[in-house]
Amino acid sequence: MTALDSVSSTVLQLLHKDLLLVDASGVLLFATGIFSDYKTGSFLSEILPNISLRENKENALALCGPVDVGPVGPLLYQIIPLTEPQFIGYCLLFQQVSDHNVLQKKSEHMQQLLFQSEKMAVIGQLTTSVTHEINNPVGYVHSNLQTFSDYVDNLIKIIEVLSDPDTTEPSEAIKKRFDFDYICADIRNLLKESAFGLEQVIAQIMSLKDLSHTDEGHFQLANIEAGILSSLTIVNNELKYKAVIHKDFAALPMVECIPSQLNQVMLNLLVNAGHAISEKGEIHIRTGVQQDWVWIEVQDNGCGISDEHLSRIFDPFFTTKVIGKGTGLGLALSLAIIERHHGRFEVTTKAGCGTSFKIWLPAQQPVVSAG
Repeated sequence: MTALDSVSSTVLQLLHKDLLLVDASGVLLFATGIFSDYKTGSFLSEILPNISLRENKENALALCGPVDVGPVGPLLYQIIPLTEPQFIGYCLLFQQVSDHNVLQKKSEHMQQLLFQSEKMAVIGQLTTSVTHEINNPVGYVHSNLQTFSDYVDNLIKIIEVLSDPDTTEPSEAIKKRFDFDYICADIRNLLKESAFGLEQVIAQIMSLKDLSHTDEGHFQLANIEAGILSSLTIVNNELKYKAVIHKDFAALPMVECIPSQLNQVMLNLLVNAGHAISEKGEIHIRTGVQQDWVWIEVQDNGCGISDEHLSRIFDPFFTTKVIGKGTGLGLALSLAIIERHHGRFEVTTKAGCGTSFKIWLPAQQPVVSAG
C-alpha cells in the first residue's frame, strides 16, 4: 500500500465507520467497520445480494433499506455515486435502524422547535396590532362600566325617593329628573356594546391559543376555514388600514391536518400579503374543492416577486424585508408544513402587480405502510 493509499484509507474511515467502496462494476475496493473483514476484489452482488447499484441509481443519496447484514442484523444504507476523472464507482454508507430512529426523532423535535420559534417571531411582530385589538374593546368596556356605575346611582336614588312615604312629587316627575327613560334605553346599548367588545377580546385570545398550541404533531379532522378566520382575527389590525379583505369560501369539508400548523401557514401568508402592499390594496382569500383535494389561495395586488427572487422564496433565511420585518423562515417552514401534510404550493406572481399563493392539501392523509 502506497503512502497515498494509506492516507485515503484513513480519511475514508474517519468519514464514516461502516462503509463500502466499489468500482463501477461493483467490485469491492475498500471496507470499514463491520465490513472490515470483507475481501477486496469480491463482487457486491455476492456480499450483499439484496443491494442493486443499478436499481438504486435513481435514488442516489436517499436512505434505503433496511437490508439484512448477517449477524449484525438490518441496516439502512445510502449509495453515493462517485464520478471523479480518476475514479468512477460508488460509496455505500450504512447505519443502524435504531440510530436512524433516534436521529429522526431529534430532527422532528428540532423542526417542532423551529415551528414554535417562528410562531413566536410572527406574534412578536404583531404584538402592537394584537395589543391594540385587545386594548381597544377593553378600553370602552371599562368606560361603559363607569357609566353603568353612574346609572346605578341614579336608579338607586329613584327607588329611594319613590319608596319614601313623605314624597309628594309625582313618580313621572321623579323619573324625568333622574333621566330614567334615557338610562333604560342606554343601558341596553351599553350592554350590547360591552358584550361585543368582550367577544372581540375572547376571539383574539382564542386565536392566539389556536396558533400557539403545538398539537403535539397529531393529525385530526378540522375546519380549515375556521382556522383562516382565526388567523385573520390575529392579523386584522395589521391589515385593515392598508387592505380590503375579500373572502370567498367554498364550505370545505373537514380536513385531516395539524390545525395549529396550518394556522401558522395562513398567518405567514397574510402577513406577507400585508407587507407586499405599500399603501391601500386588496387581499383575496379563496377556498375550493377538487375531487379528494382542497385548496386555499391568498392573493394580493402588492409589489409582486421579481424573477430573480422567485426561485429562492422558500430558502431558509432568505428575505427581502427590512430588518425586524421578517426572519426569512416563514415560507421555508410553511413549505415544510405543507409537505408534511402531503400537499404542495403553487405560486404565481408578477412584479408590480401582485402575488398568489395557492395551497393544495389532501382531504384525508394517505395511509403510509409500516414497511
